[in-house]
Parts: sequence; structure tokens; C-alpha cells
Amino acid sequence: MPNAKFVLADITEEDAESFERWLKTSEGLAEATKRKRLSICKQFMQSAIKARIITQNPFTGLRTGNVTNRKRQAFITPED
Repeated sequence: MPNAKFVLADITEEDAESFERWLKTSEGLAEATKRKRLSICKQFMQSAIKARIITQNPFTGLRTGNVTNRKRQAFITPED
């Protein structure tokens, strides 16, 4: 995927799914980071639709949104 060049209108749902797999496997990203990057792609494509550059968003079917990383949660007692 690095240095890959695409014409925006030629990006398919399969390309978006392939990108998602690449983020997880090749880049080794956490689920939350992967979803954040996919969310940015989805927003970018939505802007392209609004600008009438493309007609469909290939990232629509992919899961984005917040994911809680419970390992990073810390609870502080009143004594702390």
C-alpha cells in the first residue's frame, strides 16, 4: 500500500477493505487507531461526494468510531 497511487473515482469497496486489512496486518495498528484512520478516509470521501467528484463512498461499510482501550483507563481514589 505505501506509495500506491489511485484515481479517487477508481477506489472501490474492495480497495477500502484491503486498506483496512493492511492497516491491521502490515502496520500492526491497534483497533482504535485503525478505526480513526478509516474514519478520516470516510470523511474525506464524503467531502469528495459533496464536491461532486465521486458518487459513492467506498468506506461506508467499514466500521469506524471510538473504541475504548481499557488498558489505558486508570481510576484515582480520593486519597490520590
